[in-house]
Amino acid sequence: LSAHDRWRIAAWLGDLSSPPPHESLHRILGHPGLDIRLGTRVMTARLDGDVALDLDRETLHADFLICATGFAVDLSLRSELAAYAPHIATWADRYTPPPALKRDDLARFPWLADDFAATPRTAEAPPSLGHLHIFNHAATLSLGPIASDIPGLPAGAERLARGVAASLFREDFPGLVDQLAAFAEPELASTPYFRPDIPGREPKPID
Repeated sequence: LSAHDRWRIAAWLGDLSSPPPHESLHRILGHPGLDIRLGTRVMTARLDGDVALDLDRETLHADFLICATGFAVDLSLRSELAAYAPHIATWADRYTPPPALKRDDLARFPWLADDFAATPRTAEAPPSLGHLHIFNHAATLSLGPIASDIPGLPAGAERLARGVAASLFREDFPGLVDQLAAFAEPELASTPYFRPDIPGREPKPID
């Protein structure tokens, strides 16, 4: 798809958000202590003997708290990418959406190559940047949900493996050519057809 089509679909999906899986909802509906509160804001969470949740209407107490806060795609927040993040192209660097489709969260997604490799923001980016393959949700805008969504993982993993293997082969190619040109094993030495006296048997360079 074009960058525009990928962006507008991602924006549409993001605006819709995702409901919980219906299997999960049916499972928890069987628990007598279930209490779902829609449209309720959590103002603060604190320890007060137990866990106290100050809601916009009341305070609830619980033995423990599980926080599902979501996540954000922002390479600059990852310490292991600190040296690379300023050099990695994002969608903000490569595509400008129509004003109605502007989404700051999507703009931070990395602009990836077909093999999930990071692409340089400028010509000053380190050459090793192409060795960085981003195989997680951050790849969704560039390549679709094949790195973070279970049904797409087999296709994504195969594409990643093929891409890495091809990249390694391209890098090793000059040395492989030299090895090929230097090959001079006398395989026919044990047969009557071996003629070491014929000129031109020395390795021939590959132009």
